[in-house]
Amino acid sequence: MLHTRLCEALGIEVPIVVAPMGLVTGPELAAAVSNAGGLGILSFSGNPPPVLRQQIHQVRELTDKPFGVNLLLHFPVEEHVDVCIDERVPVLSFYWGDPAPYVGRAHDAGMVVFDQVGSVAAATRSVKAGVDVIVAQGEEAGGHLAGRVATSVLVPRIVDAVAPVPVVAAGGIADARGVVAALALGAEAVQMGTRFLATREARAHPAYKERVLAATEEDTVRTTLFGHGWPNAPHRAIRTPFVEEWLSDEARGSESRPDEPILGHTTIAGRAVPIPRFSTLPPSADVTGDVESMALLAGESAGLVDRIEPAAAVVRELVAGAARIIADRLAGLGGDALREERERVVRLHMESENVHDFDTVIGTFSHPRYELVATDRVHDGEREVREYFRESRSAFPDQRNELISLRHADDAVVVEFWLLGTHEGPLLGIPPTGRAFRCRMTAFFLFEGAKLVCERVYFDSGTILRQLTG
Repeated sequence: MLHTRLCEALGIEVPIVVAPMGLVTGPELAAAVSNAGGLGILSFSGNPPPVLRQQIHQVRELTDKPFGVNLLLHFPVEEHVDVCIDERVPVLSFYWGDPAPYVGRAHDAGMVVFDQVGSVAAATRSVKAGVDVIVAQGEEAGGHLAGRVATSVLVPRIVDAVAPVPVVAAGGIADARGVVAALALGAEAVQMGTRFLATREARAHPAYKERVLAATEEDTVRTTLFGHGWPNAPHRAIRTPFVEEWLSDEARGSESRPDEPILGHTTIAGRAVPIPRFSTLPPSADVTGDVESMALLAGESAGLVDRIEPAAAVVRELVAGAARIIADRLAGLGGDALREERERVVRLHMESENVHDFDTVIGTFSHPRYELVATDRVHDGEREVREYFRESRSAFPDQRNELISLRHADDAVVVEFWLLGTHEGPLLGIPPTGRAFRCRMTAFFLFEGAKLVCERVYFDSGTILRQLTG
């Protein structure tokens, strides 16, 4: 099963996140994805705070798994944030604005904060504000777009810029191949909207879903046409006859004229809400009127969607398909390519330890983590690992390893080695003795694909103490 460090941090089973699509990702879809092991993120869908609270309760009636709520910072959301904090929603997700004013309060409530961005600059700003997870949205995505860079370029750029903060890839992903590609780019999870729009639990109008199924990768367009209520905000929508008719005059949509004809009505907070021409609102399941002329928001990945299924089935197919690709196709490329890459990482790691090049050692990890089983100590994250290096090399300035053997396992490289050093600094309250030690050890270098995620070391601490103290 796919399981990343973000899965571990969030308490979810698989790195699949449903995008918070307005009027589409309601409690049913969010809960279904969470129940399937992923992370469901409820869209606030313009609902007033009391209705949002009701929907949070509804999600909790449908699942006991982690979930999130997304808020659009283009609109006033202060009271919505209050509701989410009061309800202790596990994940608070933001988009289209600066999340800085809300991060501290969310953290005080024990919440994980996501921010969706479309550029490296925005990602860096959010991380400086304390955001825990960055959602990197490529231009292929459906709905409103924050940037102009393709997912395949944006994700690794943001991964490099904000490391070790986890990154979720969004845009153009609708099948297992996209999941694997995103993980290869450095993402810790994927966020998908268009694929989950075509599920039974999605609150999209049936005609909207059918339009997604019929669309190819060339049948969407980036535009500002549906700007009534959210002017000059780029978005990706299906090229319907209505869109083709007005595309040459797309600025008209952002004028938000009060006399635009009413295409139909939708329901928000239990009330009928008119949908004027060029409205930014997509057609929900209970919408009435001219659906074909409404904002059928969808991504280029519509070309990969060909059927409507339960959300849980989609999650299962994504995870099983990705696992097959990794095990069968990628493992076979270049014969022993994966084994060779893992071995290269391990040798570089150990050689760099010997010359005290700790920047390189830390760089061999996707997230630095040492587990010293004999002493029951865990050093997790760059700060703790660097402190471990400082302590151990203060005690043994000449500490080094000598490789004995290296073997490959399913998700690990197992190394036997000698660890040697001279006791020239304090160690666990023992003053320097000037004595040397030599201890045989076994280390499990644990991998996720080609990424080193942990070094777990087994040894007899008594062997070392006896040599140091006589």
